[in-house]
Amino acid sequence: MGEYERSITINATRKQIKDFVSDFSNLPKYVPTTHSAQSEQGERVRVQGETPTGQKYDADGYFRVNDSKSRLEWGLTERITMQVGWNSRAQEQKNHLK
Repeated sequence: MGEYERSITINATRKQIKDFVSDFSNLPKYVPTTHSAQSEQGERVRVQGETPTGQKYDADGYFRVNDSKSRLEWGLTERITMQVGWNSRAQEQKNHLK
């Protein structure tokens, strides 16, 4: 799988950004291919959506907040992940797909 990175500027405090992206139900608001995101037990989550090529998906995975690195990550396995981070100025949200 390739890598994709995008940055946007957000006029919000670091805590506001962290609170927003840490709420897994907000995932469809900042990942355009995601239609639905539900928390399950522990770190487990379920995501449904459609790829840019029109392929529908319904997948179970994990969702973790890493405060020490100012980022969260989610994915199906440890090799298929997506990460969102907030920089030290709390003005940027970065999506990184590997």
